[in-house]
Amino acid sequence: MLVSYLYGGLVASGGTTIWSLIAVLAALLVFSARSAAVWFAVYAASIAIAATMPGWVEPTYVLEGVNAELALSLIGATFLAFLVMVYFVLQRDRFQQESDDLLHNILPEPIAERLKVDRP
Repeated sequence: MLVSYLYGGLVASGGTTIWSLIAVLAALLVFSARSAAVWFAVYAASIAIAATMPGWVEPTYVLEGVNAELALSLIGATFLAFLVMVYFVLQRDRFQQESDDLLHNILPEPIAERLKVDRP
């Protein structure tokens, strides 16, 4: 957030505030969804503040090539979010496979298959 202040806003800083998304994702991974929701609220507020800054903050530094910096920040943060979602999907698939294996070990094959098909 400090970088946005120094450069004079969200766009003028090249979207560096988007990297605060790391705190939201880390809270989701390490703590809980409730904690991540609080971090997301702080993140959204910081984005809103950075977006409204150009009218009332004189930039300390001027960043050249803002469009490229903004694009890299957006791509990088989105890629990070993508990796976190891939992690969750892989974990879900692993637990689903373990559940299916356990079901097949306990019940006869036809019954296990019928239970898998009839899931709500």
